[in-house]
Amino acid sequence: MPKVSIIIPCLNSAGYIRETMESVVNQTLREIEIIAVDAGSTDGTPGILQEYAQKDNRVKMPRSDKKSMGYQYNLGIDAAKSEYIGFLESDDCIDLNMYETLHSCIKTHDADYVKSDFDMFADLQGERLFLRCSPLPEQRTDLYGRVIAPKDYPKLLFRDVFIWNAIYSKNFIAKNNIRFNETPGAAFQDAGFILQSLVSAEKIIYIDRSFYRYRKDNTDSSFMNKNSFKFIMDEFVFIRRFLSRIASEKVDLFEPLLYRRLYGLFCYNLKMNYLMNEAYNEKLSESVSKFRELIKEGYERLGTVKRSWSDLWPPQTLDLFIDNFEAFCSMLRRNGINETDTCMEFARFLSRQSNVVLFGANETGGSVYLYLRRNGLKNIIGFCDNDEKLWNTAYVNRNVFAPEEIAEKHPDAFYVVCVGGIYAAYDIKNQLMNYGVNIENICNYNNVINIHTAFVTPTIH
Repeated sequence: MPKVSIIIPCLNSAGYIRETMESVVNQTLREIEIIAVDAGSTDGTPGILQEYAQKDNRVKMPRSDKKSMGYQYNLGIDAAKSEYIGFLESDDCIDLNMYETLHSCIKTHDADYVKSDFDMFADLQGERLFLRCSPLPEQRTDLYGRVIAPKDYPKLLFRDVFIWNAIYSKNFIAKNNIRFNETPGAAFQDAGFILQSLVSAEKIIYIDRSFYRYRKDNTDSSFMNKNSFKFIMDEFVFIRRFLSRIASEKVDLFEPLLYRRLYGLFCYNLKMNYLMNEAYNEKLSESVSKFRELIKEGYERLGTVKRSWSDLWPPQTLDLFIDNFEAFCSMLRRNGINETDTCMEFARFLSRQSNVVLFGANETGGSVYLYLRRNGLKNIIGFCDNDEKLWNTAYVNRNVFAPEEIAEKHPDAFYVVCVGGIYAAYDIKNQLMNYGVNIENICNYNNVINIHTAFVTPTIH
């Protein structure tokens, strides 16, 4: 009997599927089943999967008659024979001890699911670069290793947004009737599963390890789909139906946050996929109108929605979204252009410096580094950080130095402070000046750049 069933939905994945399969068939946990669900690939993917199935009887190949990642995942869940289930995308890869470690943890604590950190990665200029990411807010690293209930930390919904860096109890999934939305395509169909899991779970664990490698340079990724905000709207409707079936106290807790999260996703994708490319047209108006009505209904009905959004969107911005969508789109496009121009000028400015040091070997610093590398910058010496445990290690394939050491070696380098918060940045600037760095050689990072935009923000032409 297998201990973990790993479900891999596939569609025209021939360019990546061998690396994916190698990482899963060679897991140190041998008692697994690998359920590769193909949805009618025409690029040779089924033949590659058949090669693995012939060599390894743990590989199963159910076929999907629908090109829907949600439908493929549901087929896999129904076919799974294990006590626990994991998900793996067909262009990603994993460390060889991932499922052994997660399985040991979930069995020890009898949890509903267990999650780890993960790495986003891309192949840039002949080098594979990894950026470690956490499903926890940076200020809540104290939650690692603890058995917690999501209802005590509902804002995990804004950070814990992926399904594949985890394994889930199959009994937990079945008991709560958790399913994927079976809309066409692949974009955002995990959003509903994530929310259902967070709302339903009583015992979850996050571990301070990274096993999963999430590819960000696949131009065929569902994230790049031009219909993405229609898919977000479909997922919104799907999640609302789920909330209508559960206890009212959990609805009161999670529904306002759901509105805020889906609204943010919708606006980001509207801006990036349509407004920035001037591709918005009348064919999209029906989906847009429906989404606006859903937001308006929730905004007017739920007083907590207004409170939960107050730190993210000024009320006048929401009013504009509801009452004057044309003006809202103009504002969103203008903001997007300004953000893009700022990022590009940031990269141009740093390309003119002789040497650059990034202060902060963290998600922010890594995101800035990846954006600069995508723009061809080769003058980045490395990172420095006040955390002594990071000194003389590597982050995103670059050395991490003690601040005093790097300032002594490179007093004329340009230092980019990659930390959040005005006061923290102010303290670091003073620190560098005390080490002899000229104030004119210090600046803050461009705060538009983060882990989710570092790989997709437009670059200098």
